[in-house]
Amino acid sequence: MDRGEQKLSSITFSPKAGYFFTDKLAAGIGFSILSGKQTTTRFSNVVGEPDDVQEMKGNGFAANIFARYYFLKLGKRFDAYTELGAGFGSIKEKETKDNETESTTVKGVSTALDLGINYFVTSKIAISFTLANVLEYSNMKIENDQDHSKATISGFSGDLNVFKNFFDTPTFGLQYKF
Repeated sequence: MDRGEQKLSSITFSPKAGYFFTDKLAAGIGFSILSGKQTTTRFSNVVGEPDDVQEMKGNGFAANIFARYYFLKLGKRFDAYTELGAGFGSIKEKETKDNETESTTVKGVSTALDLGINYFVTSKIAISFTLANVLEYSNMKIENDQDHSKATISGFSGDLNVFKNFFDTPTFGLQYKF
C-alpha cells in the first residue's frame, strides 16, 4: 500500500478601488497577484526515501473592472448589491517530476455577475461579503511550453441556488467610502 503527503501553500493579494457615482451605483478597477506551491510526496511500504516527489509552482496576475449596484437596504447598516465584472489574467505554472520540468501558461478572460452584501461599520467603512457568482462566462487558453501543445476552454456557469451554503464561496473585504 502506498502512502503520501501533500503540502500546499498559496497567497493572493486582490485590492479593488472604486468610485461611488451615487449612493446606489459604484464602479472601479481591481487587480490580483498570486503565488502558490504544491508538493506531493509518495512513499512505498518501505521506510526511508520517497518513491516519487512532484512539485508544482505557480505565479500569476489578473486585472478587472466592475460596476456595482446597491439594490436593497436592510436596516441602517446592511446594503445588498449585485456586481458585474470583467477581467483578464495569466498564470505561469512549473511542474517538476523525476528531475524534469514542464511549464504551462494559462491566459484567460472572464465576465461574472455576483451577489453580495456590505455591512457599514461607520458611514464610511464597510465590511464587504461577496456571496456567490450567480452567472459567469470564461475563456482560457492553455499552452504547454514542453510539447508546444495548445488548448482553449470556454465555459458558462450559473448558480441560482446561491444560498445553499452561505460560507461555501464568499470572499471578504474591507471598503472605505471617501
